[in-house]
Amino acid sequence: MCALTIPFNVAYTQLTGEIITQGMAMAPSGFLDAPMMNNCVALSVLVFGFLYDTCINPCLIRRGIHVSICHKFAIGSFCGFLSIWPRPLSSITGIHANLARGQLLSVGWQVFVYFPMGAGEIFIYAMAYEAAFEVAPKEQKGDGIGL
Repeated sequence: MCALTIPFNVAYTQLTGEIITQGMAMAPSGFLDAPMMNNCVALSVLVFGFLYDTCINPCLIRRGIHVSICHKFAIGSFCGFLSIWPRPLSSITGIHANLARGQLLSVGWQVFVYFPMGAGEIFIYAMAYEAAFEVAPKEQKGDGIGL
């Protein structure tokens, strides 16, 4: 079960390394600079967690749709993919093209990297706990050994 989190975690580790480094080559957007943009993930987790809990999940339950844990892992991994695919595009087309003209691309464009990552966290990490609880033997449910 833990191996199902690997694709998302590969994308997630890009945030603290490459994404902030890329943001340092971009122009600050008001009070937002590259390190401050990292807070967008926490904001995204709060927003998507609220939406999932109040809108998406109740709607699925009303329609009798049960999404399996593996599908939730796949959705979370897809959100991780959605968060990293714009990075090379912004690097090639935005940063380098603007540097050639003597301008810097706004770090605000990185919001498209950070927000899908927060949505993926809702599916990956919450579902990892759910999966561990469902799969773990009864005597190990309280101590996390089943994870």
